Amino acid sequence: MDSARWMPMDVGQIRAELEDLHANIWKLSRTYAADTWLASERESSDPSLRLDLRSSLNHVVRFGSKGVEALDELTSIKRASQLCLAALISDHIAMTILESPFFFVADRKAFHDVWKRALKYDPRKAALWRSDTLRLMNPLDLESESAKIETAAIKQSIDVTCENLAMQYAKKLPEPLLRRLESSIYEEFVQELVLVYQKAGNLSIRLWVQRPSLRCDYLADLAEVNFDIKSKILQAHSLHRIDDSEDHTHDGKRVKVVVQPAFQAAGTHEAEGYDQYQVWCPAVVYLDDK
Repeated sequence: MDSARWMPMDVGQIRAELEDLHANIWKLSRTYAADTWLASERESSDPSLRLDLRSSLNHVVRFGSKGVEALDELTSIKRASQLCLAALISDHIAMTILESPFFFVADRKAFHDVWKRALKYDPRKAALWRSDTLRLMNPLDLESESAKIETAAIKQSIDVTCENLAMQYAKKLPEPLLRRLESSIYEEFVQELVLVYQKAGNLSIRLWVQRPSLRCDYLADLAEVNFDIKSKILQAHSLHRIDDSEDHTHDGKRVKVVVQPAFQAAGTHEAEGYDQYQVWCPAVVYLDDK
């Protein structure tokens, strides 16, 4: 029987923790994002800035036209800078940490490749191997001194890896999305970003030591899905102010911004049912008014 340390997290608890993580991301974006979309003359006219921004947002915004002119589609959206900043951070965290079981391992690519290849021909054994390998790396169920030393080392590896990922990504964030920040305030932003990434890292390993396999759905998976108030995979952003579960005002609208990707899982704690996915947490989306 599995140690109590490895008992499965309740789906409600998982959703609550994912929602709490993304609440932190939204708070960060509200604090540091630009108040107005492409407010300065330079931001609205500089080709290199606009091209960089357009390229960065391709993964989180469904544009209706090509080229940098498509950025003007976001002009009428309230808090567009906040939405896009939160979307980029959420997208990066999902891809580099939450969807990557071995993100903190020095030779992460080798482990990742073995796991991904095995998933193609035997999802069950691939999940067991991934889960058992992470449990062996992070021996919370053992009381020996050497096990405690290893657990502490893994915790440090996760924190350092997440810090590096956050600091590297902070440098890549499009300049127009952030408020004009003094150096000291910018450092505060980076440190808060690091804490968010570390929170995601510690959640990631707790999810992946379990038997179920996690999958994220991004803009490419959701762009053609029409919103429905009863949808399990899409949840309208709070800016839409939908408080009634019977409010069908936005039904049929398409996704404009994926502010948070969806999280689904296949398999059970008994390592069965890997051909069926269930939604752990829906994608949070801002809807197109057109």
